[in-house]
Amino acid sequence: MSDIFREVDEALQKEKAAKFWKEYGPTLILAAVIMVGATAATTAYQTWNHWRDREETTKLLNAMQSKDIVPALEQVASDTRGGHEAIALMAAASKEADEKNFAKSADLYGKVAEDGSAPDYLSDLAVILGTRAQLLVPGSTPDYKPLAEKIEKVANDKSSPFRVQAKVEAALLYGDGLNDYAKALSLLDGIDKERAPASLIEKGRAMQQVYKSEAAQAAPESKQQ
Repeated sequence: MSDIFREVDEALQKEKAAKFWKEYGPTLILAAVIMVGATAATTAYQTWNHWRDREETTKLLNAMQSKDIVPALEQVASDTRGGHEAIALMAAASKEADEKNFAKSADLYGKVAEDGSAPDYLSDLAVILGTRAQLLVPGSTPDYKPLAEKIEKVANDKSSPFRVQAKVEAALLYGDGLNDYAKALSLLDGIDKERAPASLIEKGRAMQQVYKSEAAQAAPESKQQ
């Protein structure tokens, strides 16, 4: 008797399995094909991407050894992607700054700062260095407000590795450029507790003392007015 029940049970299981496969078999096969295809596509992309990275790094290194380094780097920037493009432009900008071509340097840094495909940390650094270059353009009168606001965005980004540097740079623009000592001091608040190079912290603390003194001197003048 038990053998009969077992045979019936096995028959039912086979029937259920056949019904299940009839209904879902094609879907399972399709899912397996898609999974294998996606894995192959991902592997192929990773291989291609690695090859492109090596090729672009070689182009970048060759350009940096060129006699006409700036045009060579700009050409590399036009032929490469993301990080390599940003590095090429920033290297060209640095060379222009060394040659005292600050307007051109600021323009190149600006391209990196505004490039959404560039790594964030390079964009942040480009904002800081580009602002410095703009301030050094001969015969120009800098508009401090937009420059300060640009760097302040980096200063407020807790994920940026250049956040503390940006705090000091923005405070300098607000304090020395716009005489907004309250704003400068708010940016420098807690600077001594930041994790940053000692020289940068010392600079920030020195600026705090200067702006506190300037703010105290400016207070009586504002009351008299």
